[in-house]
Amino acid sequence: MMATLSSSVQQVLFINFRGKDIRYGFASHLIDALERHNIKFFIDMHEQKGRDLKYLFKRIQEATVALVILSTRYGESKWCLEELTKIMEQAEKRELVVIPIFYKVRPEDVRKQKGVFGDRFWRRTEESSREEMEKWQVALKAVSNKIGFTLDHNRSEAKFIKKVVKEVEKVLSTIQSGEGREDDCVKKVKTYNVPLALPWPWFGSVVGLIGAMLGLLTETVQKFASPAMFVLTGQAGSLVAILNRFADKSV
Repeated sequence: MMATLSSSVQQVLFINFRGKDIRYGFASHLIDALERHNIKFFIDMHEQKGRDLKYLFKRIQEATVALVILSTRYGESKWCLEELTKIMEQAEKRELVVIPIFYKVRPEDVRKQKGVFGDRFWRRTEESSREEMEKWQVALKAVSNKIGFTLDHNRSEAKFIKKVVKEVEKVLSTIQSGEGREDDCVKKVKTYNVPLALPWPWFGSVVGLIGAMLGLLTETVQKFASPAMFVLTGQAGSLVAILNRFADKSV
């Protein structure tokens, strides 16, 4: 069950999107529909370059629901990716419900950063650090694993927007009533803050890779297992240390 958001909190929708793709088309029609249904929302239509991202982070923290509209050029924008990272941090703390909209892109392409979406995203490597790319990969994987809506090229945008608005109303109503359940509006996803694509030299050998995998398993078991499991994880930890020494010698 999802932690219930306080009914005293003002119900606000935050919209995260790539302006160059949908600003004057899909986004404008969505805004019109939200206004007609009296849904309060925040959207930065112009991605003001002079504005501090802290301002938008504050808006995200004030929101109870976020619409993340993932389009083909979404991954080009550091602005969008930084917003997404903050959104997913709030979602992980169960302070925000996230509804992804896959606008003419496949969820799998977003999850694995491939296809046209991936091509655009990987262009960011020229001016972004490895740490930033890894952080954004984790956020993209997490958001693409949530229940959302997919609009392909053969569907009516008008009908699609009606479905999105109806779902937003349903989620806001559920939160307001204090009966919010995670399976009503969002699929719970467990993510770990580890790189999704690690260069092979980091491990040095197959032995190093096995050691790294055991290390992650040990950390996970120690976090969630009963006290009786700590003996087992202690043994695994010793094995990790031995394997790591072999890996160092093999480099």
